[in-house]
Amino acid sequence: MEFNFSDISNLSEEELLERLDHNQRTAVFKKSELEKLKSVKNKKKIVIETPPKTFSVPKEVLKEEVIKDDLDDETDEFEDAIEYYLSNLRELDINSITNLEDELPPREHYDYKKIILRLLIEYKKEINEIKEVIDEDKSLSKEELIELKEDINKNNKMMKLLKKSLEPVKEEKKEQKQKNNIIFAKTPGGNVRVIEELESIPSEYYPLFQELFESIEDGTFKGIKRFTNNDALKGTLEVREFKVRVVFAKLSKRDYMVITAFTKKVTNDRGYLLPVKAKISEYRQEEKTIKEKVGDPSFQEENKEYRDRLFSMLDTKKKKEKAL
Repeated sequence: MEFNFSDISNLSEEELLERLDHNQRTAVFKKSELEKLKSVKNKKKIVIETPPKTFSVPKEVLKEEVIKDDLDDETDEFEDAIEYYLSNLRELDINSITNLEDELPPREHYDYKKIILRLLIEYKKEINEIKEVIDEDKSLSKEELIELKEDINKNNKMMKLLKKSLEPVKEEKKEQKQKNNIIFAKTPGGNVRVIEELESIPSEYYPLFQELFESIEDGTFKGIKRFTNNDALKGTLEVREFKVRVVFAKLSKRDYMVITAFTKKVTNDRGYLLPVKAKISEYRQEEKTIKEKVGDPSFQEENKEYRDRLFSMLDTKKKKEKAL
């Protein structure tokens, strides 16, 4: 069974419901298959013999015998992305916005259409669930009915905006989306933490880290995951590549605080999250002060210099390869 994410712009309500039902059944099936795979994973180790096609993996990594912790990476990452964008949209006041550009991935994102269609289906699903409550629960008060119908109206408005975001943009209206700014957390000693961390990581991983930092800048947020099930991590985000992670937090509309970067060499969440929690705790002690500084031009310039230093460092391996 496969998900159906083809164009829904011309579908009737009944056709959209049929599409939703198909995708829900597919999701249940895939979840069942994933549980079987996870059960196998817990019983034996898996040797990674070939790297994913999207990037090169260091030779010494290929020699390592590791437990593959992402048996269904692509599905997991897509679901995490949907959760991230849904959370952002639900925080909005639907009555005060006219477009969703800043809350959605850039149109250039390889999964842009697929993400928008899935978001539409999620809102339609919610509308149907509310209607079902209204039809079946005869004990609802007048006030409760009004509130539920208002929720339906809000969801319909959101769907209208999402459908609008699928419309082609006229050439004269195309504008380059403004890049996000990266702000850098510092160690207690005053050093830029991620630069200090990367200095102790083999340079073979640098192209992967560069992809992640670039995805924060351009808003594609590669392998985005929002931490939600742990109070110590709540409110922070993670972008991911093969064994590579960058943890960050949103400061403002265009400013993101990079907290830590590392390679994930353990499959036990507890094993890699303990040091991450400590670094997030340090950041939160300074969070208020940092947010106050974000609008300061000199503060932005200082962090731009850190950014240039970081990317120069990450690009070192490529320059060396070109020189050979």
